[in-house]
Amino acid sequence: MRKALYILLLLPMLSFGQRGGEMLIVSQQQAGGTPIPDMQNAADPINEVNGIANTDDNGGVMIITSQASAPAPQNGSYYLRFEHNNGTDTLTDSYFTLVGVPSGVTVTVTFYVYEIVGLSWSCRLDSGHGWTASVSDSITGSGGAWVLVTLIGTTNSADPEVNIRGTSTSDAGMRLGVDNVTVAFSLWWILLIFKIQAKDEY
Repeated sequence: MRKALYILLLLPMLSFGQRGGEMLIVSQQQAGGTPIPDMQNAADPINEVNGIANTDDNGGVMIITSQASAPAPQNGSYYLRFEHNNGTDTLTDSYFTLVGVPSGVTVTVTFYVYEIVGLSWSCRLDSGHGWTASVSDSITGSGGAWVLVTLIGTTNSADPEVNIRGTSTSDAGMRLGVDNVTVAFSLWWILLIFKIQAKDEY
């Protein structure tokens, strides 16, 4: 009875998608009720906060702020804005952290970006920042609209990071909006969480 009740409570928290025949589940909450990712900043669709918690500005090379307009957020009331404070390095890095994502799982990370100023940005999962291999998506020429970014990777440490960087040598003052960050786990991982939870309850 408790297992059936747990399934009924879990289902409204999940949304389903399909990629290459593999069923994915976008987990809005863990078994314990904590959202994944639990970023608690302007790009968090569940616990949105007017702030920049769980971001890394790389020592001030990137200016990260929470914004409510220009453009309007893709989701909720705020978004994260990344602005280059240094135009001499084409690989200037900054990050946001996917708090709550465990090690050893393959996930699909999705979020929206808006090229506010400049048209040469890259979004990456870096091998040195919680991922087994580097995966990147170049964002070029999509200014004027929110565009969906999808990155698929396998974690090798908990709380991995997503890299935001500019790819132009004249990147000082470039601005990119980031909003509505979600993480999708494979179906087997969700079932494993359920199995562990159910075992603990008996």
